[in-house]
Amino acid sequence: MDIIFIKGLTLNTIVGIFEHERKNKQRLILDIDMATDIRIAAESKDIHKTVNYKSVSEAVAAYVDDGAFLLVETMAEGVAQLIMSEFSVSAVKIRICKPDALPNVDGVGVYIERGFWK
Repeated sequence: MDIIFIKGLTLNTIVGIFEHERKNKQRLILDIDMATDIRIAAESKDIHKTVNYKSVSEAVAAYVDDGAFLLVETMAEGVAQLIMSEFSVSAVKIRICKPDALPNVDGVGVYIERGFWK
């Protein structure tokens, strides 16, 4: 299986359970791995035969920007469902980091996998 990835997609949204988190958007950094077969695209040189990472980035950004999430887990699940339903991938891995959530750490967050990896 081949992987198309997006690393370091930086977005801002409302996420968290505390009052200050509900008032101000927080910076999030997403890493996305998408399992797909790129052989047909590679042979044909046709962008329509692959997963267009620009389109995925734009769809994820629209979903995150339009949302207000209590849990980063909820957002991760929603992003995974969006990618699996709108793009031709057999599996997806999502890593969401909240780099400014706690002092003295590089970040906190979640990492999920959905679908079947071959």
